[in-house]
Amino acid sequence: MNEKRQKMNLALKESVVPKLREKGFKGSLPHFRRILETEIHLLTFQFDRYGGGFVIELAKTENKPFETPWGKKIETSKLTAHDFYKRIRIHPQGTLRSSTTDDWFRYDKTSFGLKSIYKEVTEQVLSQFELIEEQFLNGQFEK
Repeated sequence: MNEKRQKMNLALKESVVPKLREKGFKGSLPHFRRILETEIHLLTFQFDRYGGGFVIELAKTENKPFETPWGKKIETSKLTAHDFYKRIRIHPQGTLRSSTTDDWFRYDKTSFGLKSIYKEVTEQVLSQFELIEEQFLNGQFEK
């Protein structure tokens, strides 16, 4: 993992992960889950394989034993958003029908303010928490 990714992970752990915990999520970077009585909310930070950015992926399923279409059984405590075909992606601009990695949360750009780019990106993530909760309530997830 390169230095920029390490700094981004540290910034997420310091400011975003505590907010996820407040909202009932468990797990660690990059995968989090909130297990409710009837459903499970999954949130994953999907990092750009070439570095410098990430998008937040959301998935939701019923709180019951899960089996993939190819027969693999996954414990609810091990599920991730990547286990589901239909996911909702959260970008700095909200949800986009189509996007490229240029539309993702980018930490490989120069900060033009007094804050570090990592602080700016975590603030962008935190500004999307209301949208994230709205998507878990009303989003179009595969059943």
